[in-house]
Amino acid sequence: MRTLVGVWMLLVPFLLVVPAPGADAAPDLVVSLPPLMNCLPIALANTWELFAEEGIEVQVIGISDTQERSAALSTGHLDGMMCDVTRALLDIGAGLDLVITSAADPPVQTGSDRLAVVSPIGFEVDSFDAAFDSGFRIATVFQSDLEYQIDELLRSLDYELEPSATYAFWTDLLQIAIWFGAQSLPVAAFPEPYLTYLTTYAPVGGSPLELNVLSTFDGVDLVPSVVVFRREVVDEYPEVLEAFYAAYRRSIERMNTIDRAELLDVAIDTALALFFPGSPKEAIPEEVLLSIVIPIFQPPAVLDSAHFDGVSAWMIRRGYATATPAYDDVVTPRFVP
Repeated sequence: MRTLVGVWMLLVPFLLVVPAPGADAAPDLVVSLPPLMNCLPIALANTWELFAEEGIEVQVIGISDTQERSAALSTGHLDGMMCDVTRALLDIGAGLDLVITSAADPPVQTGSDRLAVVSPIGFEVDSFDAAFDSGFRIATVFQSDLEYQIDELLRSLDYELEPSATYAFWTDLLQIAIWFGAQSLPVAAFPEPYLTYLTTYAPVGGSPLELNVLSTFDGVDLVPSVVVFRREVVDEYPEVLEAFYAAYRRSIERMNTIDRAELLDVAIDTALALFFPGSPKEAIPEEVLLSIVIPIFQPPAVLDSAHFDGVSAWMIRRGYATATPAYDDVVTPRFVP
């Protein structure tokens, strides 16, 4: 287990296209990444030019808003993206012919929680009962795996509240983090590195945010992120996706063995280039850079059918879908061992 930069917390909620260096012709793939830790290996594969070494050109686009990412996919501006299972099924249900080509499990971390429901200490909320009794709702991303996992947690604790009384819905986790950090939201759920960033970053003249932790999702099986591509890409250009995954795996291997200082430097450059063009590294406080723990990343795997079925059943139960596709129709093991 090693310490690395928490730059993913510093992403902005707008779309920014970052072409690969020297690229004049259309890229072989245009892929979007959300601001999550699971995306770091793909982003660094681009920075390290591992895609080019595998013989393909990949253009990486950062989009933090889930609806903007789906819109970009539906209008043909993207070939694929990393997203959550719920978003993949919503897009398929909306008529997009997509294939789930791999899954990336949430990193298991020592010394920090993978996911937690938290509240700024000033709201004096130290339990779900206190939150709901005060009329507070949990800020979360609408129609997302995050919402599904909070639902599963609350059901395990015997809470049966209407969604309107339970959640304040957003479409952008970064926006939730910004408003939460300003103490304008009473309760929210965040994965790492958001949690560590929120409790480490100190504004000028201020102190880091103190949080009450309502739950760390103990006993809840967290759902992985997935990488989806258009079916036409999967069917017509499998060699391109083979190269994409070869570079993806090489990036993980390099991240797991590279010197920490070098990895820190390239990770900062990558995040700033994608989401804060022109911003200096000095804008990121050193205490933040040194505080976030990142584990050894695991290679991409096939999405487990239990996760797929669990999300599918929840979507139907919540009325987000009337039906979902069969697992074997939209999940392929073709590109991962």
